[in-house]
Parts: sequence; C-alpha cells; structure tokens
Amino acid sequence: MNAAQGPGPLQPVVRVATREDAALLAELGARTFRESSPNTRHEDVESYVGENFTRENLMTCLSVKNATAPILEKCGQAIGYALLSPGTPPDQLVRASHSIQINWFYILEEWAGRKLGDVLMGRCLEHVKYSGFETIWLTVWRYN
Repeated sequence: MNAAQGPGPLQPVVRVATREDAALLAELGARTFRESSPNTRHEDVESYVGENFTRENLMTCLSVKNATAPILEKCGQAIGYALLSPGTPPDQLVRASHSIQINWFYILEEWAGRKLGDVLMGRCLEHVKYSGFETIWLTVWRYN
C-alpha cells in the first residue's frame, strides 16, 4: 500500500474521539456493554448503562486531562472503542506516579474474533508510551 493513499476501505482505522463524539460513544458503549453482559441481571445492566453511557458523562470523561477514547472503525462504521483515564492503580500493582487505566475496552459482538482488539489495544499502548505514563491497567469484572 502506498503511504500517501492511507488505509484501504477494508482496513481498520483508529481515531481519537473528540467531545463531538460523546453521543456516538454513549450509544456504542451502551450496545457493547449490553452485548458483553449476557449473564448479568437485566436491571443491573440497565442501571450501569443509564449511569455511565450518557452523552453528558462521556463529555465529562473526554474533558479529563490526558484521557483519551480511541474509536475503532471498519468500513466507515464505529465498531469498538476504549476509554483511558489517568488514575491511581489498585494496591496489587506497582505504584507509579503517572498511571492510566483502561476503563472500557469493547468491540461489537459481530466483529469479535477478527483480531481487531489487537489494533485497538495497540493504539491504547501508543497513547501510554507517547504520553509518558509509567503504568497502564485494565480491571475486568470477574463474571465477565
């Protein structure tokens, strides 16, 4: 592929979300969270979705210094995203003064199993490297 051409139409693209993407992230977040929680009580899922995946909440998340939300796109469609936010790692991890958490990392169910998570995680790790963070961590609900 010629570098001047950019990625082909079938290649995944990762772009950094802006505040204008807050509604898209809220919709994508709600859908992917519901898909990833099939064994969780419906009421609990909807409570979490209602509290976390609102346009206003995502705008707030995107306003945090050094926070980022890479959006994974395929064929012009947003199919996944991650949300990284600076914070203090859990006690089990090595203490670092400059650390960041992967709060959310989801890809739509229909796109799972195609190694697209590797592409999205690569962009997350690039952000960590170029932003000078010492530690990155991801917490996962034990039943997920």
